[in-house]
Amino acid sequence: MKKIVYCNPSLCNPDGIERVLIGKANYFADVMGYDVTIVLTDGEGLPLPYNLSPRVHVQQLNIGFYQAKAKTRLGLLWIYRKKMQQYRKQLTALLMQLKPDVTVTLLRRELNFLCNIKDGSRKIGELHLNRQHIRQVDFGPYRLRSWLTKCWMKLFIRQVRKLDTFVVLTKEDAAQWSGLQNVVVIPNKLSFLSDEVSTLQHKTVVAVGRYAWQKGFDRLIRIWSKVASSHPDWQLCIYGRGDRKPYQQIVDALGLQNSVHLYPYTNHVQGVYLQSSIFALTSRYEGFGLVLSEAMQMGLPCVSFACPCGPKDIITEGVDGFLIPNNDESSFAEKLSLLMDDEPLRKRMGNAARSSSFRYEEKQVMQQWMQVFE
Repeated sequence: MKKIVYCNPSLCNPDGIERVLIGKANYFADVMGYDVTIVLTDGEGLPLPYNLSPRVHVQQLNIGFYQAKAKTRLGLLWIYRKKMQQYRKQLTALLMQLKPDVTVTLLRRELNFLCNIKDGSRKIGELHLNRQHIRQVDFGPYRLRSWLTKCWMKLFIRQVRKLDTFVVLTKEDAAQWSGLQNVVVIPNKLSFLSDEVSTLQHKTVVAVGRYAWQKGFDRLIRIWSKVASSHPDWQLCIYGRGDRKPYQQIVDALGLQNSVHLYPYTNHVQGVYLQSSIFALTSRYEGFGLVLSEAMQMGLPCVSFACPCGPKDIITEGVDGFLIPNNDESSFAEKLSLLMDDEPLRKRMGNAARSSSFRYEEKQVMQQWMQVFE
């Protein structure tokens, strides 16, 4: 029986990384019969947003990185250093005890020392963002931030080079790591297959994601202001977790209260897609864009900014959706209007979207992971 260990800070956030990790762990444990352990450093006692198989073991080291507090950055650095020493000691002992065949890091803190642990396992790292948006220092003057970011990235590359395999989500991002010889592309798998598809007759455009700058819902609301008056019977519905107030203020300022609806996170996203006819993605950047492939599985044509990275791998321009040059809000509005006005086009693209989404069917994607594990 193959033994797999995953390392991640926690499982308590309802984000894409946790959903993908739990989905893979469940598959390996339930379908393949692997011995799967997830090692965590934080989040002890907190409920999980997704169902974890009882066959998956969880080892909570309870390091408490997220609870670290200090009055100064120097004090925080000292606490962090002590916690890192504790983490290294505990993870080393655990891996030496478990003797896994494969240890997978989601490229967090353990990357700094994982390859030095001589437990006999193959070391694999998986990146859920893209090269442009990892290891970004966000404090201090610009020159200091820039210098620290470059140093941090050099350290990251040095550590990643030691891995047996470095997995990225898209071909677009893989091209940014041309200096590494251990890069493999494996996309995120669909979290569901549906027997139902949207009729595409509901006059609703939908978007799903966190209420955060990255997801660009401010851009989507501005885009909607360009099409709302000419499509008074259409609605824009946004679903996600986070603070909706700043986005509601934009809606109010643009007078869109009757056609833009901001909803909280939902566990019933398939039902939301079934009641929609177009999916819109206005992210400033992505690691993959799982919501695109999920919407396409439900038969929705997509309009998306060609942001880095993901949409250009998932959408075939003019076939199953439209790729809009990043930041071109006018072109986005034009393509959105085109799909809203043309039901036969929606259905033609929706059928193509449904067909192309099966590239990300669970069995196909997990087969790629099993090849990496061998």
